[in-house]
Amino acid sequence: MPFDPATPLQVEEVNEKRWRLLADLRYHGKFEDFVVPAGTLTDFASVPRLFTWLVPTSGKYTKAAVLHDYLCETELIPRNDADGVFRRALGEAEVPTVRRYVIWGAVRLASLLRGAKAGDIAGIVLLALLVVPLAAPIAIAVMCVLLGLSLVEIVVWLALRVFGKTPPGPLRWWWT
Repeated sequence: MPFDPATPLQVEEVNEKRWRLLADLRYHGKFEDFVVPAGTLTDFASVPRLFTWLVPTSGKYTKAAVLHDYLCETELIPRNDADGVFRRALGEAEVPTVRRYVIWGAVRLASLLRGAKAGDIAGIVLLALLVVPLAAPIAIAVMCVLLGLSLVEIVVWLALRVFGKTPPGPLRWWWT
């Protein structure tokens, strides 16, 4: 495991948005080793509030986010390399593939927009116009499946309700 298991993430709350590392966080990269020193401040994953329902500020990716913040703030390596280390660390933390690329893609987009010129933004918009037609059908299919599953759940719930049954197992907490 690239994050040193002997040094778990130990933090203390500074305020409702910032945390301080109480111990060094060590990461063994492909070519370099990095140490995020104790005392470093972090906000874990910097997720806009609008999207925290999709990607909470902490999860399997917390250590990777702390490392990425540190690499970006200290400029130990170029920003695009820090983003690459972040993507690798997300994979090594076993963040599921789709979530990993959503998180990494948002980080890369933020990196590209930081200090971007009009020509850079035009390139990003062009890339988005190419990607959206490919991603939209997949997103629509996923939404249809989720809608279908929700309808099945509602029908089952109504049937159980009509017959006065209590759902078994994990649904019992929801029922009572």
